[in-house]
Amino acid sequence: MPLAKMLLVFLGTLIAGNVLLFLIETFLPNVPMPGSIGIVFAMIASMSAGGTAATTLGRTLLAKEKLQFAVAATLASLVLTVALFWGLFAWHGVPFTMSNVIMAVTGDAAPDAEIATFLPWIALFAVVISLLVCYFGVGFGAKNQLRALERKAAKGK
Repeated sequence: MPLAKMLLVFLGTLIAGNVLLFLIETFLPNVPMPGSIGIVFAMIASMSAGGTAATTLGRTLLAKEKLQFAVAATLASLVLTVALFWGLFAWHGVPFTMSNVIMAVTGDAAPDAEIATFLPWIALFAVVISLLVCYFGVGFGAKNQLRALERKAAKGK
C-alpha cells in the first residue's frame, strides 16, 4: 500500500482546502461558512487519497489498509493543527498555553475552567470523528476511482 503517497495527497488536499477557506474568509468575510467545513475537507482529502491508492494498486483497499491510513491521517492532521496554532501564537508573541488555545478556538476567555474539564472528551470525540471520516472517505474514494477507470476502459480510451 502506498501509504506515504496517500498521506502526501491527503495533506496536500487538506492544506489547499484550508488556504482556499482562508482566502474566502479574507476577501469575502460575509460569506457564511458552516462549522463542519473541516469534516468536509477531511472527507475530500481522504477520497483523493483513496483514488490515488486505487490507481496505484488497481484494487480497493483492505480494511487494515483503510484503518492504517485513517490513523496516520488523523495523527498527521493533529500534528499539522498543533503546528499551525503554535506558529500563529509564536508569530504574534502569545504563549502557547491551553488557556490561550481555548480562547483562540472558542473566542471567549471567560469559560476557560468550564471547557478545560470537558476538553479531553471533546478531543476524544474529534479524534473518533476524524478516524471514521478518513476510514470511510478513503474507501469511498478508492471505489469511485476504480469505477471511473472501468468506465474509461469500457469506452476504449
